Amino acid sequence: MDLLKNNIGDNGAKSIGESLIANSTLTSLDIGGNCIGDAGAILFCESFKSNSTLTYLDLRNNNIADDGAQSIFESLQLNSTLTSLDIGGNCIGDAGAILFCESFKSNSTLTYLDLRNNNIADDGAQSIFESLQ
Repeated sequence: MDLLKNNIGDNGAKSIGESLIANSTLTSLDIGGNCIGDAGAILFCESFKSNSTLTYLDLRNNNIADDGAQSIFESLQLNSTLTSLDIGGNCIGDAGAILFCESFKSNSTLTYLDLRNNNIADDGAQSIFESLQ
């Protein structure tokens, strides 16, 4: 499902997340460019944790910072189907990158992660590289 650039915001992200609970067929979801901030990411992820069909999730070009990233990465610890995640073009900094590294240790299905165009500096990059070894 492609909902790119529809200005759905935080409440829309929550509604989409809630619809994933009952959905048993959707494998791809693009909600990039929708003015979703930390609050929307947190609300979306509460429902996303229990989804068992989504393999591709695109959250690029929103307003997600470290708090929202934390919720996304925590949901990855419980989700066993997502293989591709694009969260590029957000506001994720070193703290968010370090949190990702912790969740990556317990997730064995994610094979693609796009973090480009965020605010990750030396400390975050160092943690990412160390987690890949």
